[in-house]
Amino acid sequence: MPPQTDADFSELYEASYDGIYRVCRGYCGDAEQAADLTQEVFIRAWKAWDRFEGRSKARTWLYRIAVNTCLMEKRKRRIPLQSLGPEASLADDTTEEDPRVAQLYHHISQLPETDRLTISLVLEQVPYPEIADTLGASENSLRVRIHRIKKRLAQSFQHETA
Repeated sequence: MPPQTDADFSELYEASYDGIYRVCRGYCGDAEQAADLTQEVFIRAWKAWDRFEGRSKARTWLYRIAVNTCLMEKRKRRIPLQSLGPEASLADDTTEEDPRVAQLYHHISQLPETDRLTISLVLEQVPYPEIADTLGASENSLRVRIHRIKKRLAQSFQHETA
């Protein structure tokens, strides 16, 4: 495999920045912290870029770095996800004004950590094989997990309207 170039990394950065930010934002619930985590993801990726072997897509590799960075940050800070509260939603600082989007991210913020990361990748329209690879799961178990997450979210919406 040819060596990775600075131009290749710049392309990856441009194509992936918004998605990586939204994954970090969906994980931590805070715009400022998500920006910091996103920057950390790209710093780590840049430092490891010459060692990227191409056994997966560069985007999958980058999402794996993002997931690991978010998980390491949680361990470092020991912040329970539920302590972020209902005001921590991805839609807080986006141009999306649809209250349904804010409501969706509020419900996502109530999910367990791995479910939040999984559904964040689904919302980024990352293909299932890449999500499975990123999370270290089989595609079949991923599909079951996603089905359960969607069911849990639907129930959460139903309880809210009841």
